[in-house]
Amino acid sequence: YPQFTLTPCGGCSQVIAATQAFSSLKSLHDLECCGIIDRDFRSVEEVAKLEQRNIFSLEVSEIENLLLTEETLRLVAKESLFDTVEIESRVGQVKQRVFEELKKEKERVISSIVAGTVRAKLMAFDSKVLGMTNIQGSLDVVYNSIDVKKVYEETATEINRIIIEQDYVSAIKTYDSKGLIHRVILPIGRSGHEYCDYVKRLLAHSNGEALRQALRQYVSLGHTTVYPPVESTPSIPNGQ
Repeated sequence: YPQFTLTPCGGCSQVIAATQAFSSLKSLHDLECCGIIDRDFRSVEEVAKLEQRNIFSLEVSEIENLLLTEETLRLVAKESLFDTVEIESRVGQVKQRVFEELKKEKERVISSIVAGTVRAKLMAFDSKVLGMTNIQGSLDVVYNSIDVKKVYEETATEINRIIIEQDYVSAIKTYDSKGLIHRVILPIGRSGHEYCDYVKRLLAHSNGEALRQALRQYVSLGHTTVYPPVESTPSIPNGQ
């Protein structure tokens, strides 16, 4: 994002708070401010509400999963001088490993998504109402909106669909697992640390526009984002 100054702010809550605080003072600085956060099981409705406040969620579960997009895997494999058939084979092996890991952690993933959904609904409790009757009424509204069994069954159905249909885009959008890269990336020909360092170098290099362009579809800043055109797809540096 050459038109933005990037400032790490910590976790999602800190990013949200910082974005809102900076935006509220626009009369002083006249600058546009956007926040980028992990998706973290947020519903479509939650994502839309945050976007209204210029806070944008990644199109993957967490930022590490950007390094596991098919586009990133293929670019790195290509620069390792694999031919087309070998590239597809190695990328396919990484994807298969991701599905295997998701299958092993299926219960945790489902439970985390359900817990996140319940937590979001609890946040709807109106703590500003006055009087016992109104407080009880507000609590009843929240309580009646939470059907754990239904949410769990719907979530389990979706996770099973992702695994059965081998829906990779949905997998990396849903599956959060720290250290996943290190467990699945070996078929690309690099260790997890080597792979991460290499991708970061590509992103910072002048010849890394192909990768930056590929990742922008996963990190949208809405109508505020303007990108320079891509003139070519040059060779990517392969330093160690």
